[in-house]
Amino acid sequence: MRAENTLRRRLTIAFVLLAVVIGGRGSLWGAALGAAVVVLVRDELSPQLGGRGPLVLGLVFVAAVYLLPRGFAGTRLPRSRHEPAP
Repeated sequence: MRAENTLRRRLTIAFVLLAVVIGGRGSLWGAALGAAVVVLVRDELSPQLGGRGPLVLGLVFVAAVYLLPRGFAGTRLPRSRHEPAP
């Protein structure tokens, strides 16, 4: 039982970090958007994709890291004065 709780905790932390990276770490809206994407893929699309939701989440993660280094929210939010240009 203890191992199951530890695994569940680690998966929760992993999903939270995944949501922040996908959405963007600089804003609350980015994290909320990332969480919406993670929940949508994990809970809604995964059964329709034959259980391949984790694969889709991995692809979204890789695409977000390479194509949107500031996350989805970083595409619309103005850059902070203190943040260096890419």
